[in-house]
Amino acid sequence: SNGQFAHVFLLFSMSGLRDGAFVNRMLNEGAGRLDRLHGRSLSNFVVACSKTTTLSELQMHGLENRLKQHTMLLLPKLSVEAGAGGGPLLDIFLAAPSYLVLPEDDCLEVARALSGHIPGMGAAELTRCLLGFAKAKLMHKPLLLPLFYKLHKARDQLQPEDLVSCIWSVHLLGFCKPKLRRSLGFMLTQHAKNRRIAPRSLLQVMPALGNLHMWGRLPLSLQRGVWRLAGEDQRRCVPEPPEKVMQPSTGPDEGPPPEKPWCLPRLVPGLLRRRMKRGQIVVGAQQLESLPLGQQMAELKEREEQGLAEVNQKPPVTGRTAVDDFVRLVQRL
Repeated sequence: SNGQFAHVFLLFSMSGLRDGAFVNRMLNEGAGRLDRLHGRSLSNFVVACSKTTTLSELQMHGLENRLKQHTMLLLPKLSVEAGAGGGPLLDIFLAAPSYLVLPEDDCLEVARALSGHIPGMGAAELTRCLLGFAKAKLMHKPLLLPLFYKLHKARDQLQPEDLVSCIWSVHLLGFCKPKLRRSLGFMLTQHAKNRRIAPRSLLQVMPALGNLHMWGRLPLSLQRGVWRLAGEDQRRCVPEPPEKVMQPSTGPDEGPPPEKPWCLPRLVPGLLRRRMKRGQIVVGAQQLESLPLGQQMAELKEREEQGLAEVNQKPPVTGRTAVDDFVRLVQRL
C-alpha cells in the first residue's frame, strides 16, 4: 500500500545506509504514487526524500514542483488529520521549508495550519515546532508568542536534549521573550547541577550560551569541560573559565602547612597529656605563675592537715538536751 511504501522509504533513510539504485527505485515509485499519498504517508515520503536525496535529484525525477504543489494542496486536510499533536504536519514543517525551498508565504501557511495544534502539544513536540521556525527562519510574532508561552508553561517537562534544542532555536531566530529566556536558563542550571548535561552536548551551542548570557550560570567544572573540547572559533563566543585552584602539597622538608584560623588545633603527640617538668609546674596553656615543687607540696600537705583537724573537731559538751530547751521555751511563753 501507499502507507507501507512511504514507511519503508522512511526506515531506509533513518538506517544510515546509502544505496543509489534503491533510492532511484523509491523515487520512481514515489512519482507514480504521489497523487495518492496523503497524511502520514506524505509526511514520511517528504522526510525520507530530505534525508536521502538532493533537490537536483528530485528535479531529475520530476518531483520537485509536484511535491511542493501536492503538499500545499493538502494542507487543510493535513491540518484535520494531524490530530491533537499535529505529527504529520509537524514533520512536513520541519523538512519541507528548507528542503523544498518554500517561499515565505508558503512557510507562513504551513505554520498557520500547525498553530492550531500548539495548545495540545507536549514538551518534545513544542521543541520540534520551535526548531521548525528556526530552520525556516520564520520570524512571525503572532505565531511565535503562543509557542513561547506554551514552552514556558512546559519548562519542567523539558529533557536535556530538548532544552539544548530550544536554546539553539531562539539563538537562530534572534528573538526570545525575557520570561522564556529565564525559564530556559533556570532549567539549564538545574540539569547542569544534577549532571544531566554532558559537556559535548553544549559544544555546538556555545555561541547561543554566550549570546543569551547563560554561560556564566553553568558550574565551573562544566565550563572547563566544554572549554577543553571547544575549538578556537567556539571559544571566542564565551569568556574563558577560571582555572581550578590546586592546593599545594607539602613535602617532607617543608614542614606542616600553615594553620587556618577556623580550624581546630592540630593533633600532635602529647596534646591531651599534662606533663610536669622537674622543679616547676606548668598549668595548661595560660602559663600561670609557677611555684617550686617543694614549696607547692608543703602547702598542699598543710591544707590537708587543716582539713582533717576541722573534720575531727567535735562540738563542746554542755549537758543540755533537747527536752531542756523545750521546757525553757514553754516557761517563757
